[in-house]
Amino acid sequence: MALGWMLTNSTAVMTNLREFPDLASGLKNQVLAWYYDDQGWTGAWSDEVEGIIGENPLTGTTAQIRLSAEHGEIGGEISTKQLCARFPFFNFVMLEGSLSFGKFRGIGWDYLAGERVTLFTFKMRRIDNSLMEVIPIQDPAHLLPEKMVLARLVTRNYPAGMTAGTEQKEYCKEERKSASERLFRQGNRDKADK
Repeated sequence: MALGWMLTNSTAVMTNLREFPDLASGLKNQVLAWYYDDQGWTGAWSDEVEGIIGENPLTGTTAQIRLSAEHGEIGGEISTKQLCARFPFFNFVMLEGSLSFGKFRGIGWDYLAGERVTLFTFKMRRIDNSLMEVIPIQDPAHLLPEKMVLARLVTRNYPAGMTAGTEQKEYCKEERKSASERLFRQGNRDKADK
């Protein structure tokens, strides 16, 4: 009887056996994305936003963060005015880290002189769906403010967010202009001395 069933349904059985690993992997990915709340972390965040009515919970440090989360691993980029002062030709540095029990611990890093360098370590926690707190752990060069509270920005996947006051691609524009002018003046002085 079982042999008859197998012979008459062998095509369906084989198709199901072939599809099972993909279905199981897809289910695993969905469960992990739900568990780590990937969608809740992925997006853009800033404390320089427009349209806040009432008491402003943001810190006003003029910082921006872009995050991408997958199964509790988060990567992205961070911009602060302290970074602009030290590295005016960068608009941001990279960040990476992981979630544990709803809290993120990570590092800010970039390539300097061809070497990957950790610039600071920090932690983040989401206060709610629209606010996040960022606190440095080790920041010897003071590239981060003491504390940042950032609002989630409007993105394609999160239309309920706030509107940013500045774009991240132009973040260090003034500091870059000032540094370029200093370099130009120094270069002209060096030529005059020769």
